[in-house]
Amino acid sequence: MTKNLSDEEDLGYYLDPLVRKQLEKSRKAVLEGDQDRVFVITGFEGSGKTVLAMQLGYFFDKDLSLDDICFSPKEFEDRITTKKKNGVVILDEGFRGLGSRAAISKENKNLIRLLQECRQRNLFIFICIPSIFLLEKYVGIFRSHGLFHTSIYKKDFKKRFYKVFNRQNKKLLYILGYKLMSYSKPKIALKHRFYGKYPSTISEKEYRKKKLDAFKDKDNRESGEDKYKIQRDVLIYRIFTETKFKSKAVSKWLEESGCPLKPSYLINITLEYRKNHKISSQL
Repeated sequence: MTKNLSDEEDLGYYLDPLVRKQLEKSRKAVLEGDQDRVFVITGFEGSGKTVLAMQLGYFFDKDLSLDDICFSPKEFEDRITTKKKNGVVILDEGFRGLGSRAAISKENKNLIRLLQECRQRNLFIFICIPSIFLLEKYVGIFRSHGLFHTSIYKKDFKKRFYKVFNRQNKKLLYILGYKLMSYSKPKIALKHRFYGKYPSTISEKEYRKKKLDAFKDKDNRESGEDKYKIQRDVLIYRIFTETKFKSKAVSKWLEESGCPLKPSYLINITLEYRKNHKISSQL
């Protein structure tokens, strides 16, 4: 669609009139119908997911600030419990760095809990994530109301666009594309241009600093957790190899100390330790 400068007057940036019309319906549902709205924004890194989330969010909430952009589940939880009604909260790259299915599953369970608890807050929530297929069915199909999928033009890397999947098309996409993680069906031909302009209430420089600091903190925290796990595994292995304690006894002892671990889990830890350190002797 041709860009119309008059469409920018109230926002300071371009927002496709067709999209604006649909957003107005969402605004009415929240303000007058005692509802909330959850939108998912997906796309490759660098495709402009967060900028689009800010632009869409500012449409709903002219007080949108850097505090409303969250980089961790904890920050997200704190914000949705304190944000004023009818406000906007953005979860930015909430699944960043999660490489295992177990880790993704854990974050999904936490996200589901938060979205269930915040329903009565009447918020507009945006979840920025690489792919909708990383989300559990509850969020991907039932809890979210729409999907914006961002892309970069192949012939001009500076140009960004997005496609909009309404609730029904989003459901079809999740069902048809889940196995191959493909966005090819249903076919959405209409593309909407957007530009990399931040809302007037958010500084790009301050946003990038907050994002960098958040990722550094996350990396440091995960590094500490990895060190703790290594120490735990060493201690458990040495308990089994250098004492007469059995797995059931150790499990009971840990449970009494408030740190329950099943005997089978303790055995798996020792087997994994032996494997990683190429220890062939039997326990």
